[in-house]
Amino acid sequence: MSSAAEASHSANLREIVYNTGVPEVSDPSEDYFEASKLTRDGLAWETPGIPPLLQSPELQKMSGRASRRYTSRPFTELGEPDPLPGGLDSLLRSRRSCPQFGGGELSLNSIHQILHHSYGAYPLDNGHQTRRNVPSGGALYPLDLYLVSRNVETLNTGELHHFDPYRKGLAHIRSNVDLDSLGEALLLPEVAQDASAFIIISATFWRNRFKYSQRALRFSLMESGHVAQNLITVATSINVQSRVFGGFIDSEVNSILSDHNGVDDASLYVVLLGAET
Repeated sequence: MSSAAEASHSANLREIVYNTGVPEVSDPSEDYFEASKLTRDGLAWETPGIPPLLQSPELQKMSGRASRRYTSRPFTELGEPDPLPGGLDSLLRSRRSCPQFGGGELSLNSIHQILHHSYGAYPLDNGHQTRRNVPSGGALYPLDLYLVSRNVETLNTGELHHFDPYRKGLAHIRSNVDLDSLGEALLLPEVAQDASAFIIISATFWRNRFKYSQRALRFSLMESGHVAQNLITVATSINVQSRVFGGFIDSEVNSILSDHNGVDDASLYVVLLGAET
């Protein structure tokens, strides 16, 4: 092994790809991400539109028809589309955010299907590269999936696992996650209390930032949406209930992951799963 390869093998990859270390103190991506976080003390001004929306049926009706309309422009009527092959159209329409979970046991096989088909790695024909079932800028895959179990076959309540897409399995990270606190962090504890499992999508930003600089944050957010869509679509296909949470107290969810500092690596999305129906 060459001296350069030895250095790359033994050093922190983040320091290598950034060359000089880390971004500047005042960094646009980090500043924006920090400004977008929710805090308990700041919820009133961080989400100012929630109270008027909840109190106004007219505003709810208006916001429910979210689309631009060019009524003065020439229009081509398309009518109803042909059905998609394999019943995909029916699957997509049947997806609903579960209003209340039943608290039943979720099989480990279902967890495996959901995680693997959403963000698992599979080899290409050349045998040297892998791909996932989502588009990713530069195929750099800056995200990770973490599973918190409440009622999952063979897993203890309150265990945190990391999904390893290459070894196709779960690495145990810690036990005794406070599930009540996790539900409180999602701001709807009455919904979270009966979920069978939680999947936390987190980003390690330097994994694509070294190549794309400021654009990397946008790519990470895009990819998180792709992965979440996969998670709920696969769950729907095997009759597992699901619900996504994009609004949560960032510091409290990050603290569950222990090794996420909220700047270099942070939670982006949380998906709740219920037992098979």
